[in-house]
Amino acid sequence: MWTFLRRVAAAAAAFAALASSARAFEVTVGHYGSLVQGAPYAIALEKGFFKEAGLDLTRIVSGDGGGTTVRSVLASPFPFGEAALGAVLNAQQRGLDLVMVSAAVSGPVDMFWLVRPDSPIRSVTDLRGRKVGYTNPKSGSDYLLRMVLDKAGVTPEAVELIATGGMREGLAMLSAGQIDVMPVVEPVLATLGDKFRPVFAAGDYLPSITQTVGFTSRDFARTGGDKLRALLAARRKAVDFIYEKPDEAADIVARSHGLTPAIARAVMQRFARDRYWSRGDFDQAAMDVQLAGLRLVGAVDDKGPNWTTLIDARFLPADLPRPGM
Repeated sequence: MWTFLRRVAAAAAAFAALASSARAFEVTVGHYGSLVQGAPYAIALEKGFFKEAGLDLTRIVSGDGGGTTVRSVLASPFPFGEAALGAVLNAQQRGLDLVMVSAAVSGPVDMFWLVRPDSPIRSVTDLRGRKVGYTNPKSGSDYLLRMVLDKAGVTPEAVELIATGGMREGLAMLSAGQIDVMPVVEPVLATLGDKFRPVFAAGDYLPSITQTVGFTSRDFARTGGDKLRALLAARRKAVDFIYEKPDEAADIVARSHGLTPAIARAVMQRFARDRYWSRGDFDQAAMDVQLAGLRLVGAVDDKGPNWTTLIDARFLPADLPRPGM
């Protein structure tokens, strides 16, 4: 009898665990754990904001960026994620039925161009005739450099552009003297110390840009509205927490991103001051700046986009503005 009851109890426990795992889910965020764009998710996970919203979100998966992140999201049982605006637009232009449901990073661009400490380069105009690295064609480091050059009155033809294949690879080339300038973003910059010298930043020349957005499939937008509302409300709460308590938020990010507390605090304090993360609401002017850069390098075509049809802002917290797009 007792053996039978134990078997029944074990079966019930297994069924309950299976049901629980069916309710649990994960989301994909581009470069989570390496860049701090997805920091609000680390905050919301550790502070319990997702659970408070009724969501059993178990972990954040890091996307490699671009189309890889988009494909990972669409293959997930909970098809929501954050990726670069350009990647989402490109996927939409290729016929994938996606909608953007929130802005994610929509503040000053965290890209800085570095030189060796003994370099004579002191400004953008000094780049003429120099070898300037960027990661890959049509990447953010490609079009942001071109936009900065344009603002400074330097033509792209006046510099030698060299694709390095990645940021770390570019820093190695810079250190070896194979290139003269290389861009980096945070928190990479904060970890370099005095190995290199910053010359200029994108924010010195460009306004705020919508870099990443939250997106889902149009099918899930029709069926998963309650979950999307809960998730975006929890993320907004995490963004507010960062702005109110940047040091405590930094300590969480230090653990989730493998940073020292000092570096995490330096980065998070500056980003909190600059309002780097959007609370979710869309900024059309910041999106248009990004779109201009993407078109500059042919990352998206010249048709549209029609923001009205590509954005579904119904799931944002009710107190956030919903500008007519």
